[in-house]
Amino acid sequence: MDAMTDYALYVFGADGDFEGLVELDCLSDGEAMRIAFGAESPFGHELWRGDSFLGWFGAGARSLSED
Repeated sequence: MDAMTDYALYVFGADGDFEGLVELDCLSDGEAMRIAFGAESPFGHELWRGDSFLGWFGAGARSLSED
């Protein structure tokens, strides 16, 4: 059985300050990135796995299509 890994989306406000976080349990970086890419946040968010920065995701919602 695959182990879940703890990820966090850090959400920012209009002034660029930290507003809150959403904890995610995902099986891989790819799964966490797909969730982060599709997440809505008015001013953007960052994805982290523990102390590892995985990416910045800009404001607004995006559409994910599976091919």
